[in-house]
Amino acid sequence: MDMEILEAEEREVRIELSSGPAGSADLVRSGMFLYGNAWVGPWMGGRPLAVKATFADSPFKVPSPRVVLLQPRQFDNNDFRYPDQFAVMVNETAESYIRFTVTRIDTFQRGAGWGQNLMVDVFVVDDGTAPTVDMG
Repeated sequence: MDMEILEAEEREVRIELSSGPAGSADLVRSGMFLYGNAWVGPWMGGRPLAVKATFADSPFKVPSPRVVLLQPRQFDNNDFRYPDQFAVMVNETAESYIRFTVTRIDTFQRGAGWGQNLMVDVFVVDDGTAPTVDMG
């Protein structure tokens, strides 16, 4: 069985130091940790969504911070019983942005989007050094 690979469409959100509506985000620095939220919003684009979260200034000390964790969740603090499940992958980092892809994975319907106001929590450990990988 051949699997069709769906190319992601891209949306850009601006990371500010204050929260805002869908299509924006906020970020806070606490020592070597940065945390905040990127408001992705609903997506009916029919394929995975690539998000470029651009920061108002360059908050990272290095282009590839040691740890970047992303967690999707619904923006509204209410249990709507949405069956949606998401995979989120960090594709690229720089000193001024994080590029990640959001894919809905709970349905066999190819290219299913989502109607909820999706938010992605962001947690970054930036100790000024890039991660190292020892391939042995």
